[in-house]
Amino acid sequence: AAASYRIAGSTVLRASAGIGIVEPSLLQNYSRESYAIGNPALRPEKTTGYEAGVIQEWFARRLETQVSAFANTFQDLIVYVYPSWLNIQASRARGIEFSSRMKIARWLTASGGYTRMWTRITLSNTPDSVFYGVGQEIARQPGNSGTLSVTLTPRRWTLQAGAILVGERQDPDPYVFGVTRNRGYQNVYATGSFRIDKHLQPFLRASNLLNQTYSEVLGYPALSRSIYGGLRLEW
Repeated sequence: AAASYRIAGSTVLRASAGIGIVEPSLLQNYSRESYAIGNPALRPEKTTGYEAGVIQEWFARRLETQVSAFANTFQDLIVYVYPSWLNIQASRARGIEFSSRMKIARWLTASGGYTRMWTRITLSNTPDSVFYGVGQEIARQPGNSGTLSVTLTPRRWTLQAGAILVGERQDPDPYVFGVTRNRGYQNVYATGSFRIDKHLQPFLRASNLLNQTYSEVLGYPALSRSIYGGLRLEW
């Protein structure tokens, strides 16, 4: 459920709340590999989340800024602990988000965002674990993350350049003894597309332009500098 209220011509208050579940996958339940043994007793993940924030418009709505705070609680998070999966009993995530979007010209827009998040495991069935014990961070959830982008839309073109910024985070790798942190990274990208008509739109995307070596998940290196192209059909 979500609601918003405009308290002035350029200020909006908003709030939301939600609950949900995620079922374990077939792999997590029934895998029979030596390094990944399924656990049929896994319970669904359960989450409850709240968020509240303020949207402010400036300079005749050419600039929009948002700030919001959020708090999420999790029950029975599913995590991999070699050689199987188990449920962590309880954890939480709290944080603050900032974002802005500015229309510099009719065809030029700049945007950015930053998230500061704090996570903790609050109740665990392996309380003394280095990775999943009480007081540890939730795996693969960075404390700092952000985005930057500039978008140009002259006539039929859509061109964008930007970066995805992800900070250091806890990410245990059972195959490399003692490694508990995954370093941060920056994925700089550029995209472009051209609308031939209302049905056809060829596009091109270049990813990891700085050719950084990093792992979104520890032990699984991301692709090096890559270029993708294709044709989008719409009707």
